[in-house]
Amino acid sequence: MNTKTIRYLIFGIVLTVALGISGWSLFGLATLLGIPLWLAIVASIAYDGAAIYLGILSIEYAKSEDSSATTKFLTYFLIITSAILNGYHAHIMSFGMLGIIFYALPSITAGFLFEEGLKFENKTELRKRGRVVDPLPLMPNLAWLRFPLRAFEKQSKEILTRYLESPQEAAQSLVEAVTEESINSLVAKFYAQGIQTTDELYPLVQKAKSDEVTKQQVSKALSYNKKKMEKTHD
Repeated sequence: MNTKTIRYLIFGIVLTVALGISGWSLFGLATLLGIPLWLAIVASIAYDGAAIYLGILSIEYAKSEDSSATTKFLTYFLIITSAILNGYHAHIMSFGMLGIIFYALPSITAGFLFEEGLKFENKTELRKRGRVVDPLPLMPNLAWLRFPLRAFEKQSKEILTRYLESPQEAAQSLVEAVTEESINSLVAKFYAQGIQTTDELYPLVQKAKSDEVTKQQVSKALSYNKKKMEKTHD
């Protein structure tokens, strides 16, 4: 049995209890108010039936791009008034405070489950459409402690790429990052062979790379590799 089946099963049990107590309570209240027996039965079924229908409709709206504000409002209105009427029925039957809570609680519980289910369905649908961004990667506290500036720079780049850049700018940033990494690798290879100046490295890297490489990029890669070698020796 998967988690979705278990979720619906639990919700079904809670809903059955809530409908049973609410329906019986509304029927009892209707008869106490002098409403004919057949009409009291129809009224209690129609009231809870309307709440269920609107709840299902709200979930369907959550799966679409249409607004469900009105439907949700009406669903909550019926849930709240059902709890109030059930509690009032317990009150006029002299069941005391515990009786009022007992009669009102199933409707309130069903309302909470409905709200959480609605959020889940909405989030799932948004994720399917790619409108839910995955959380930012967490860097360990040790990284922030030892390399605060680099950690801040990496986190800032991630935020910029995800939330502030256009798709075209993000793609360009990725290309630049791959190009920079490739140049760094080439410079490191030649640097290990004793070629350690920009003027010497530039024609070799330009020849090895199929796309255009600037002298500034080679110089930057050389500085990066020098710092890397210094840290290794330290």
